[in-house]
Amino acid sequence: MGSTVDVENATCSNSIGSVKLAAYWQDLDFDPDNNAFYYVRVIEVPKPRWTTIDAAGVVTLTVVWLCMSGIGRR
Repeated sequence: MGSTVDVENATCSNSIGSVKLAAYWQDLDFDPDNNAFYYVRVIEVPKPRWTTIDAAGVVTLTVVWLCMSGIGRR
């Protein structure tokens, strides 16, 4: 999978991948009397890490909301 992260500006564009991906799967051999384990792997479109956003000095709506709500004040 590619990445649209602009590290220098701590931004990204959601221009790759599908908007929605859905599937249905049924285990035809499922037996409720036996233990079962299923493994699912999900790949997410890359976004800038919080450390990159912090280093770039980008103020996001989340940061503004946290400041205004008093959450995170010492």
